[in-house]
Amino acid sequence: MLTFLRAIHAGAVHYKHCIPFLANYARLIEPFDICSKTIVEILRNEAILAEHSEEVCQVVIVALQDVSTLAPLLSLPSDEYRRHTNLC
Repeated sequence: MLTFLRAIHAGAVHYKHCIPFLANYARLIEPFDICSKTIVEILRNEAILAEHSEEVCQVVIVALQDVSTLAPLLSLPSDEYRRHTNLC
């Protein structure tokens, strides 16, 4: 995960690839939440310092849309969730 964050910070990986981290905040183990907080700092810097506010807003909007898509699925029993997401 650290390599991923460094690549985003360096600009080698576009920050739009952070959406899954943001969408799963507080759902996975603590290291993912720490990464999400770091990603938010990177996004804030991109929006303010690099003046990419429209792109950053789009990333946040997509992450929020993903959260609203995932929320109902997480309340399903695990078998029903697997069927719904085609994980079987």
